[in-house]
Amino acid sequence: MSAVDAAEHVTGAAEEAAQAADERKARFQRWTALLIAVIAVLLAVNGVGGSNAAEDALNANILASDTWAFFQAKNVRQTVYKLAVDDLAMQLELGGDTLSFAAQTAMQSRIEAYQATIDRYESEPDPNDPADFFKGEGKLELSQRALFYEAQRDEAMERDRSFDLAEALFQIAIVLASVAILAYSRPARALAILFAVVAVGFMVNGFLLLVSLP
Repeated sequence: MSAVDAAEHVTGAAEEAAQAADERKARFQRWTALLIAVIAVLLAVNGVGGSNAAEDALNANILASDTWAFFQAKNVRQTVYKLAVDDLAMQLELGGDTLSFAAQTAMQSRIEAYQATIDRYESEPDPNDPADFFKGEGKLELSQRALFYEAQRDEAMERDRSFDLAEALFQIAIVLASVAILAYSRPARALAILFAVVAVGFMVNGFLLLVSLP
């Protein structure tokens, strides 16, 4: 083999190696770009879940607040009737001898009516379904309803925390994958995949609430 042939052979081998390297780099960039697209889709799904969880938490908080306000209004009215009962009972006790039988009977009837109202304000279940506290109007049913809404609110807030963490990790994964394309860095891409996998775990927890976050 002449020197010219050897030089041509070396040049050809170098060109083939450069072409192979370019193909590997292009393939790496294509797969990484596809990874970014997948992460972006997951980020969008996570955003919908997070938005729904935040809305659920807000709605449940409003319902709980309104129900507690209704509870307080019932409590105020009940207190007024309790004071009226105490006042009438004291009048009967102190001035019973000076009152006519009809007056005493009328006052006693009013005390019993007020006491019935007090008891009704304390607990007033639905006659058709006493176990359903959503249909009752007494303080007991209202407090159970408000506590239910508060539990829903707290659960939605826990789900929202998972979605927030997932969103942050997805965004970091996209940045790392972008760096991997620019720097042709396999470690950066591997780290992006790791962050994306962890983010998927938080996203799933946001939808299913398998683990309660601290």
